Amino acid sequence: MPLLIISILLIISISLTVATKCVIDWYFHIYIVTDRKMLEICYTPLSSHIMSEVLLDKVNCTEVDLRVNGFFRELIGMGDVIITFDRPTHREEFIIGDMSDSTQINRFLSNKLIAHEARSMQPIWYRRQSGLLTHYGK
Repeated sequence: MPLLIISILLIISISLTVATKCVIDWYFHIYIVTDRKMLEICYTPLSSHIMSEVLLDKVNCTEVDLRVNGFFRELIGMGDVIITFDRPTHREEFIIGDMSDSTQINRFLSNKLIAHEARSMQPIWYRRQSGLLTHYGK
């Protein structure tokens, strides 16, 4: 009987510890999106601190995708927004995970990133010696 009580208390203690860690990891996972960069900050108190950033000026092509896993997550509107940046040297994904109302966030980011790309793709004009104008984009 004492062994049963001790094992039940141990299981409850481990379960509460894991649940607390999941809540803390979720609470201290922050995304910041500005006109110039995107930041992902993961902070676990007394454990780790990870900061990822993507400079939007260095991006050539952007794709914004939405991934919803499962029927229940689709009902509550929770999903992952995946932003893919195509750089000259490598391909990088920026995943904004477990967001509520992910469809609206996906639309918002798509509109903002497309507008940012349109601003950064200003045409460059110059005059050749022959007098013809030549257009080169970014």
